[in-house]
Amino acid sequence: MAPERVSGAFMAVNGKVVSGMMKRQAEPGELCTCGLSALWVVETVDGDLTGVCGIPGMRPIVPCVFCGLEGRHTETWNAVCPEYRLVIEERG
Repeated sequence: MAPERVSGAFMAVNGKVVSGMMKRQAEPGELCTCGLSALWVVETVDGDLTGVCGIPGMRPIVPCVFCGLEGRHTETWNAVCPEYRLVIEERG
């Protein structure tokens, strides 16, 4: 599916601000900020790509799949791991 532009007001998706965002179906291996497989990928206002699983209020998987923390992230208002990546590179 080709990316589409979605117009509208500023809004938050997984704790990141998006507006006039690009939205496309996620590809295999792309992750939501909670650690589950993403259904959609959106572009934030700062140009980052963020995965969305589509489950409202989903709590992050513990331990964190991005950094290994054995609890919830509390250093940011949105509880998103600062090491979040859309795709986790395989560790060799």
